[in-house]
Amino acid sequence: MLSDTDVLKAVERLRDEWPDLLGSDAETVARWLATTPRDDPEAVRRTANRVLDLLRAHPQAETRVSSELGLKGGLRVLRGDYEPGPGGPDDIPPGTLVVCPVDPEHYRRPLRQKGQRCPDHGVLLVPADSFPPRE
Repeated sequence: MLSDTDVLKAVERLRDEWPDLLGSDAETVARWLATTPRDDPEAVRRTANRVLDLLRAHPQAETRVSSELGLKGGLRVLRGDYEPGPGGPDDIPPGTLVVCPVDPEHYRRPLRQKGQRCPDHGVLLVPADSFPPRE
């Protein structure tokens, strides 16, 4: 099974192709990789998840990274479209809008995988409806 470190190494090996594959997002990926301490598994996991999320917006880059990793079914084979959510089996259904509990307006997205975290605060995301609407 491939690790988060394997994903980051594959992306780094394609650095010369980033401008063509990622356009203006190449700078973002470079910054993420440069600021991720490789001896911190949680930081590596967060960065790998961020990179994989970004690659979905760049099909050619996703294909190249998949090829670099030797994956025949694309990156979805690596992450899948959904892993069970945190907690019990029905605690947070897939696709539920989740937010960063530190700043609910800062980060919002549908739940996709178990243990999904805010990329900036590193905390587990929680259902958006657990926060009262802002007036």
